[in-house]
Amino acid sequence: MEKEPSSDNRDGKSKSQSLDRGLMVLEAIGAADADLGVRDLARMLGIAKSIVQRLLNTLFERGFVEQDPVSRKYRIGARAFEIGSGFTRSGSLAQIATPELELLTKQHQLNSYLGILRDNTALYLATLQSSGPIAIQVSPGDRIPLHTTALGKALLFDMSDAEIRALLEGTQMERRTAKSKLGIAALIKEVRQAKALGFTISEGENIVGIYSIGAPVYDATGHIIAAISGALPVDLVGRGNLDHLSRAVVATAARISQRLGAPRRLAAVATGGTLITRKSTPTIRSKGN
Repeated sequence: MEKEPSSDNRDGKSKSQSLDRGLMVLEAIGAADADLGVRDLARMLGIAKSIVQRLLNTLFERGFVEQDPVSRKYRIGARAFEIGSGFTRSGSLAQIATPELELLTKQHQLNSYLGILRDNTALYLATLQSSGPIAIQVSPGDRIPLHTTALGKALLFDMSDAEIRALLEGTQMERRTAKSKLGIAALIKEVRQAKALGFTISEGENIVGIYSIGAPVYDATGHIIAAISGALPVDLVGRGNLDHLSRAVVATAARISQRLGAPRRLAAVATGGTLITRKSTPTIRSKGN
């Protein structure tokens, strides 16, 4: 019987080298902006072309990658998407949060989102499109920057200055629009000010013409497990409704936190000392709706 190649990782436990390499190939293809060939992958990963080809053959047979019949290069396959989608389908966090996000979307004509921290980005778990005048093409599984989005900033609320620096140092803080704010020090200052208010904002920093409001979601241990945000056209935001909209977003995050078993004091602090129920959440109607 052929012995499975193995190697030791940092905690001393053996691992499958073949599986590890196969996952490296799959991750590289999934992260690429264009189809990749055997030579591309071998060069990127430092693996022999013959090994890469065998791994691709297996991934292709299982449906995890697809091959362009003309270029013979590979792209991510349907099976990989099905497996990845299971993360959000089976996740209790998305299941608990979605009804509350649906309420936020319907009552206030906000595109609503739920996301978690992954590496130095935010990962969408749920995205809901309102019947309002904007359509933002994002899906569960998409990643977004922390520094330009309200959801991303809210995920940083409970981190120390040193933790935020460690998370973002060495990463490129992309200027997504002319209003994008760059620099870790500036981000830390903004996060501290936002935490005092209980919510974050992004005014055209990630997408031109889009205003978003974010708030953190706490779990039963009192730690931030996720964040939500609501987005609408910037020209629909004014002094008369910003307070109402921010309270609606924060109240939604507080209800999700409560359903996750978070201490009531966290939700109360976030909403100005009074837990906001569905009945007391103000309804905002956008122009034309």
